[in-house]
Amino acid sequence: MIRSIFIYTLALLFVSNLGVTQNTDMMLNAKPYDEERYDNFKGEAYLWDEPVLVTLNSLNGEPIKGVSGNYNMAEGEFEVYKDKKFIVLNKLRFPIIEHTDSDGETTTLISVAHPKLNFGFCIQHHKEENFMILEKRKKLKSEVKVETPGQTQHLNRFKNSRDYYILKNGKLIKIKLSRKKITKEFGHTKEIKEYIKSNKLKVKKIEDAVILLKYMNEQGWLI
Repeated sequence: MIRSIFIYTLALLFVSNLGVTQNTDMMLNAKPYDEERYDNFKGEAYLWDEPVLVTLNSLNGEPIKGVSGNYNMAEGEFEVYKDKKFIVLNKLRFPIIEHTDSDGETTTLISVAHPKLNFGFCIQHHKEENFMILEKRKKLKSEVKVETPGQTQHLNRFKNSRDYYILKNGKLIKIKLSRKKITKEFGHTKEIKEYIKSNKLKVKKIEDAVILLKYMNEQGWLI
């Protein structure tokens, strides 16, 4: 009996320390983080205002919880931080990243194996068998010329890029959050208009668009 308890305790210790060990190994080639990296740019490059705690999910193995990181939308890279150093996460090794905020809302970043979605991660708004609703966010670097008396200034800024997609049965379709655009793509104008009205949906809001698209999928109207 004592031997069984001892073995069970060792197993618990192994599992609890597995994430810590993996996290430590992950940071072996970390580089110093430059906090002034984007100081000459107007706007923010990152998804969250500051680093957040995330769970890294690998294709095989236990998830690693409590990792500090942020998604760099300008580079399409998820950065993991520790002791003022960082690494760029290997998205092939960790294709799914989850963050739950103080309100209990979970944001899921997913690396999608599709040629049009190779850049970085997508925000996954909904998932069920053979059906996903995705959002691709980018921060495009641009330069703006500002003419002032006697001189020309060159200012760097980030330009927002946000696209939405349906991925169903391996087929990717880009969509606009608009009733007219959705009905033009998939038809069923009368039924969709009635559903939007009866449920008081504002399709330009992604939360309401997800409700509509889920309904359309249930009706077999997508693709």
